[in-house]
Amino acid sequence: MNGRDVECSGIPAGHRRVWRMAIGGNIRTIMGFPFRQQQTPRPAADDAAPRVEHLTLPLPPIAPGLPLGEALHALREQQVAWLPVLDGAALAGCLSARGMARRLAGDPRRAETEIAAVALEPPPPALDPRHTLDDAMRIFADADAGMLPVIAPDGRYLGVVTLSDLSAARAGRLYPPRVGGMATPLGVYLTTGRVSGGAGDFGLVLAGMAMALLFWLAQALLAILIAVAYHFTREPLAKDALFLLKGALDIPRDPLFVLWLWMGVTGLLFLVFLLLMRAAPLLAGYHAAEHQTVHAMEAGKPLTPAAVARMPRVHPRCGTNLWAIMQLSLVALGALATWLSTDVGRQSLPLLMPVAVALALCIALGWRALGGWLQHAFTTRPPSAREIASGIRAGQEVTRRHLATPATARLHPAQRIWGMGLLQAAAGIAALWLPLQWLTGILDRLLISLLQ
Repeated sequence: MNGRDVECSGIPAGHRRVWRMAIGGNIRTIMGFPFRQQQTPRPAADDAAPRVEHLTLPLPPIAPGLPLGEALHALREQQVAWLPVLDGAALAGCLSARGMARRLAGDPRRAETEIAAVALEPPPPALDPRHTLDDAMRIFADADAGMLPVIAPDGRYLGVVTLSDLSAARAGRLYPPRVGGMATPLGVYLTTGRVSGGAGDFGLVLAGMAMALLFWLAQALLAILIAVAYHFTREPLAKDALFLLKGALDIPRDPLFVLWLWMGVTGLLFLVFLLLMRAAPLLAGYHAAEHQTVHAMEAGKPLTPAAVARMPRVHPRCGTNLWAIMQLSLVALGALATWLSTDVGRQSLPLLMPVAVALALCIALGWRALGGWLQHAFTTRPPSAREIASGIRAGQEVTRRHLATPATARLHPAQRIWGMGLLQAAAGIAALWLPLQWLTGILDRLLISLLQ
């Protein structure tokens, strides 16, 4: 191997940039050069050993006629040691930082007058997408490289594999770059949007059913408590609170009083729901195990019980944060609407905009902190060893399937939506609608008897 080969195969300076391109970047066209995303084989079975094709990152190539200065800019943007240059669909060579620096050493003006082809260097040794990880490691060792191209059997350039990815994959530590999940009564569910692991679709349906049932129970328990209080005290305030809980807002009282009473009843309803979430068997524990497993994967920790148990229970991407901002927004909008229905509110209409802006700022600044507190206090609890084991199994499954799925494999948007698990949970909520309506009828008859 000559010196020019060594320069083209240096270790990449910033691997995360390549990952972002692989996950979300538009790589069909870059700097005027068309890059066609190739059709890849179907994902391998879960127990199939990952191969080079499963680690391939679609590093975009550049055109041979690109000005040398723009090629330098592309190299800095991608933060890699070299960029591929294609001749049609085949790899013609590479451009390295050292090679271009030598070309510009005599006259920096060449950056504008010369094209990338003049600094073209031979490409480093190539990997075959069918190579095993051990085969690839031997080629890396012989090439003394940090990044190698992947060339299909028909000569097409497919992308690159980095030594860091290869080493992590062989050690079982190449986790997906971004993982989400959900707690279900059957265990932890984790997904990348492309592949998933842990509790299956039935578990997600049960999760939706559990959430619907818990919210109905919160309403039922609060309604019964208020009705019992009215039955023994005959306090009109309790009766009004019950009407508000059941959705009746036309109470013959001062609108401002109705506003405060509605906010109080809504707060109590959320509190009872959160307490039920905390007390429900499995859900809060599996929720914590889900967060801790995701934290461990994002930190590159081993998926062992000891390592996962040390991770925090609060996660910034948890759906509890979204629920918090939705409830804050609904309460704020309800309060503003009620305020505007009063004479005082209509007279203070010029002050509405500053108040609305202040409310929006409070929600924007406080929703994440509120969501984190809700996670810690209500929607998660310290998980048991069984619940942590469920999170670890889900993490191992999603990692194995991620490694068995080529990075360039095409995924229909409907598959990605289904992989999120929200549709299955919504199906579970819908499945309980009629039974809960029937139970609501029984509950209403009980409340009427208590109000008499």
